[in-house]
Amino acid sequence: MGDDAVWVVAFASLFVAVHLAPDLRPARWALPGIAREWRKGAGVQTASEGDPSFDVIDREFRLRRTSVLAALVVLVACLPWLADLGWARRPIGVLLPFAIVLVAQLAIRVVLAGGEALRERADGRPRLSTLTPGRLSHHLPAWWLALIGAIPVAAIVLAWRDVHALMGPSATPLLTGGLVATAAGLAAAAWLVRRPQVAHEPSDLRWNAFRRSRDVAQLVSLGPYLALAAVWFPRSFLDPDGPVPWWAWPLPLLAFAMPWVSQVVAQRRHRAVFAVAGQEEQVDAHR
Repeated sequence: MGDDAVWVVAFASLFVAVHLAPDLRPARWALPGIAREWRKGAGVQTASEGDPSFDVIDREFRLRRTSVLAALVVLVACLPWLADLGWARRPIGVLLPFAIVLVAQLAIRVVLAGGEALRERADGRPRLSTLTPGRLSHHLPAWWLALIGAIPVAAIVLAWRDVHALMGPSATPLLTGGLVATAAGLAAAAWLVRRPQVAHEPSDLRWNAFRRSRDVAQLVSLGPYLALAAVWFPRSFLDPDGPVPWWAWPLPLLAFAMPWVSQVVAQRRHRAVFAVAGQEEQVDAHR
């Protein structure tokens, strides 16, 4: 491995470490940090307005820690493949370990969230839900759901001929899989929001809805992320010196931006939904 490859490996490792560090903090530091992060994201100004209970924050902490550790295991398992691929000798290679970690982390988190949604309460009482029946539009606006579904479809249509020229017949299942992953992510998110949630305290209803909005945002982003990666990475590794079409330049930025933008949009939606709910409660109280 040459000097340039060593620098790429070092930078990629640092990139991954900085991304994962917040979720590897000890519990005594991580739990207050999660509460502050949630208050800021949900628009709650002070703890007196209703902090998440310890049970809700602890479940979030354990879910984050598990998904991060599992993502690291996935990255280590991929190292032999990465070594054979020679990713570190290409400029785009710095994104590949980060992409593997991000996809693994998102996928494992949503699987764990789905498993949590299927479990029953230990005390046998029925589950509670803030928004019943749940709809995706309670967590993400319709315009963003339409956009996040349209972007990978447009990218795959534009890239279809180009990727086939690079990969031959094997490009068809790869690109078709990107479309299937996008549709599956939206369908799974629609299922998840219909599942009732556990609440031990009244404030848990809001914070469970906040947790779910973040999981839904990540879930609907995962499929498009994979679809855009299927379009971009074959070109970068199979023909790194070839000309890059105009439509291919924004794909890496879109792929990495979509999960973050989904989180921001979901937080804004959460604030709007609960602002309306709060106003309705005030009206009912004055009747």
